[in-house]
Amino acid sequence: MAGTPPPPPTRTLDTFLRAGPRVLGVLRVAQRSMREELSAAEQKRLETIAAQLVLVLERAQLAEEAARMRAQAEAERVKGALLSSVSHDLRTPLAVIKGAVTNLLDESVAWDVATRHELLNAVDTETDRLNRLVGNLLEMSRIESGALHPARDWHDIAELLADVAERMRARFTEHSVTLSAPPDLPLVQISYTQIDQVLTNLLENAQKYTPPGTPIELRAELADDAIRITVRDYGPGIPAGMHSRIFEKFVRAAAPERHADGTGLGLAICKGIIEAHGGQIWAEAAPGGGAAFVFTLPLPPDEQPTSALDLAEAEVASSV
Repeated sequence: MAGTPPPPPTRTLDTFLRAGPRVLGVLRVAQRSMREELSAAEQKRLETIAAQLVLVLERAQLAEEAARMRAQAEAERVKGALLSSVSHDLRTPLAVIKGAVTNLLDESVAWDVATRHELLNAVDTETDRLNRLVGNLLEMSRIESGALHPARDWHDIAELLADVAERMRARFTEHSVTLSAPPDLPLVQISYTQIDQVLTNLLENAQKYTPPGTPIELRAELADDAIRITVRDYGPGIPAGMHSRIFEKFVRAAAPERHADGTGLGLAICKGIIEAHGGQIWAEAAPGGGAAFVFTLPLPPDEQPTSALDLAEAEVASSV
């Protein structure tokens, strides 16, 4: 810049930052005087500063190494938990399928129709179970890689809940599934299949950890600028201190001797899907006993159809 005087000449002094035989860096100091050497006190002060910097650098390196070791230990723990859980949960249905097919292939035995149907039904059931386990693993992988981007459309959440409840009633022979939803719920923009998966996982979780004969309730309601959905059971509830951890991978609320089948990924997948939709999910103690799993689906603030009839009219108008 015109009129700006040049900076005064300086001389630089370099001091190596050493930790034993290793050089961690260089401390460069600018000395204004071009002729005067550093005094003994100034040299001592510079060496003290360099020594303090070495301590800071070493401490930072140790903290970084400790963090890396913790991350590696956590990765090994998760890997071990995954292998242990998956190996057990995959071997069980495979053993049933193998046993049933081996029996059916045994030509020395004339199986009656009822027994043959029972064996084939076991193969069908365990194959579905294997498919769900593999699907959960793939879904968890997508969530952790950040590849979960739900394709959304307008849907009637009460209709979705009714479809899921009806399907689960046929499967839950020892539990009754009741549905409660007001008829005037607004439409919500969601991925139908992914929210179906969330509801299915939550209902299956309630069925696994509650005594036979107890009901399971599925409820939807409007809560401010979101739709709030609750899956409530009448089982033993969630142990104290587990509410904040229940949605972590491989975490189960029951004691080891009461563990239900599964990899412990169902609730973690629910959390990933709901958060990808911009909602929240949590667990709480239900009044009168049992557990309630609650999640919200936000309603967009911009203009939207308020009912299934409005959506149908909008589609007709757009096609004209």
